[in-house]
Amino acid sequence: FRRVLFRSATAIVSGTGIDSVLDSQFEITGTGVRITRVSRGTSGGNPAVSLLLSADLGTAPGLRSIILNGSSEVAFVPGSIKIRQPDVSYMPMLLTGLNAKLGELLRTGLAFITDTIRQSTLTYTAYSSNGNLVASTSTYPNPSTYLMNASAQRAALDSEIFALNPSVSSEGWMQLRSTEPGAGLFLVFDSGFSRITDGTGLVRTPSQNFVLPFGSGAEKTLFSIANPGEVAATVSLQSVLDNGSVVATAPRTIPAHGNITENWGVSGTGYLRVNSDVPLVATELFGTNDLSALTGTQIGRAHV
Repeated sequence: FRRVLFRSATAIVSGTGIDSVLDSQFEITGTGVRITRVSRGTSGGNPAVSLLLSADLGTAPGLRSIILNGSSEVAFVPGSIKIRQPDVSYMPMLLTGLNAKLGELLRTGLAFITDTIRQSTLTYTAYSSNGNLVASTSTYPNPSTYLMNASAQRAALDSEIFALNPSVSSEGWMQLRSTEPGAGLFLVFDSGFSRITDGTGLVRTPSQNFVLPFGSGAEKTLFSIANPGEVAATVSLQSVLDNGSVVATAPRTIPAHGNITENWGVSGTGYLRVNSDVPLVATELFGTNDLSALTGTQIGRAHV
């Protein structure tokens, strides 16, 4: 590496998925250099982003390569440009309207907070159980974006983010991407906001092998399992009683970006063991009086 004197330079970043990277995700890890303009175009027929870099007169940081999703592209770049990977979390259960499995009118809400010195762009994407995007309108687009101030929080109902009618039954799930790291939780309510779940955190890490730790017909247990991947999931659901006996095994196929929502289907109490050929996310809801929610707990190996 060598050191140079410069006032400005242009870096061109190209690669798979670059057209979906937000302007705010580009970052320089060098002193005295800043990005003054971001523009979009093509390079060699591929989508590309041009970054105009500037600096005060003086000795700039040494030349390095552009870092993009772990791979390098040779370019004349003073300093080091990185793309901050978005923070991704999942809400496996998006319930609205009359839910026949629980026999109640339901609403879903969530809250997300970041604790950074930068603003964050939140991108909410809602999917139906068949893997299609929930319908958009001009007022409520899907995906939906929201610019949040540094160290702020946003709490919202499903119908405040998406075009979901609280009187129309729907089952699905949601993905939340943030340009800054954060944390969130979600709640399920009845239509009168008189019964509210104790809440559970958004799922951070999809898993191929996990358990949903409580199942009971008397407690109206409801499971939602979502597939955030690009290919369909082949899944085995095992109903395991408290004494460890497997009393039912059911195969399921979950389409890419789809989900399933089902009741606990056997007599007695126990848990649901889930094995899949692709990573999934899951949540369960239960309670005849007070509602509770739990997320899937990863286990170390598949059970067949």
